[in-house]
Amino acid sequence: MPTQVFGKNLSEGWLIWHASDVSRLQVLQEFGGIYLDRDVYVIKPFNEFLKYEMTIDFESQNTLGSQVLIGHKNARFLRLCYETFRDYDPTKWYVNIGERPVLNVINKQPHIIYRMDGQFGVRPNVCHMLYPKYDKNWRNSYPKPPAFSAYNETTVWTVDTTFSYMLSKTPGV
Repeated sequence: MPTQVFGKNLSEGWLIWHASDVSRLQVLQEFGGIYLDRDVYVIKPFNEFLKYEMTIDFESQNTLGSQVLIGHKNARFLRLCYETFRDYDPTKWYVNIGERPVLNVINKQPHIIYRMDGQFGVRPNVCHMLYPKYDKNWRNSYPKPPAFSAYNETTVWTVDTTFSYMLSKTPGV
């Protein structure tokens, strides 16, 4: 796990997250591929995005979602995004990976990425589709207020929610 980027110490308070940001960029630059945060639930193949040099989802106009990154080895965005860490700010959680690369790279060279606008689930409202009472049309649901808020490894199996259904229908779970 990296503890520095460009000679600057990564924040102790944000170390795991900032080290992950740096690592995912380094690994994707070297090998290419698909990066997924450990809490990403994939419901359809990513094959259609492999033809693009870099595919990124956005939380808002000027904030990208780094939870799902699909890129070719040596994609231009990966190198340029990594370079923005020269201005690393250890006091901010998401500015370094989520905002600065948009302002300094994507807004200046939008052609180097394929832009998604929430389709990978990085929009904050996706949770409201998962936790209300089960909806058989969950893939096409609109946000609803959450019906249950105390999930753990026991209660997740006892409530009638879309999230519980998704888990129960997942092979191997």
